[in-house]
This record gives sequence, C-alpha cells and structure tokens, in this order.
Amino acid sequence: MQGINRLWEEYDASALNTSNICFEKLMKHSHRWENTGKWLTENDHPLWACYTKEAEGASHGGMDFFVINSFIECIKRKEPCVRPSYLVRHYASE
Repeated sequence: MQGINRLWEEYDASALNTSNICFEKLMKHSHRWENTGKWLTENDHPLWACYTKEAEGASHGGMDFFVINSFIECIKRKEPCVRPSYLVRHYASE
C-alpha cells in the first residue's frame, strides 16, 4: 500500500515479521524499509492494545471483533449505530 510519504508491504498478514514499512519523513534514512512489527508495537492504537486478546481469532485480522463490538455497544447504549446491521450480519457470517 502506498500513501503520501508512506509505504507498507505485507507478505503474510498473520506475521508482522514478514511485512515492511517506510515513513519518508519519520525515518532517519530514505529508500530503506524497516520491520513493521517494531512500528506497530510502538504506535499501536489504544483499542488494539486493550483488546488484542479478545480480537485474536476474529476474521479480517481481528477487525471483525471491533465492528461487531461497536454494533453491540450501540445497541446496549441505545445510540445510533455507525455501521448498518446488514454489514454486521455479513461479518458474522464469514
């Protein structure tokens, strides 16, 4: 994946040691890749840090856990859901 000043190359989604990342302005060098694991560990989002165990084993690299959990939390709090229910059904059926 390529963005502005960033590149990410992934060989195996289940193993951080097989993917590489490059941030042109943040790294002390240019035109060289670094291991993704180091960057993701140091810059992990607080939700991922908190719910890693719960998301483990969920489809799409754990992302389905967050989609379904968000839907359930909206129902419990009687708040509008940002994700349509058909999308949650789709995730749950995989």
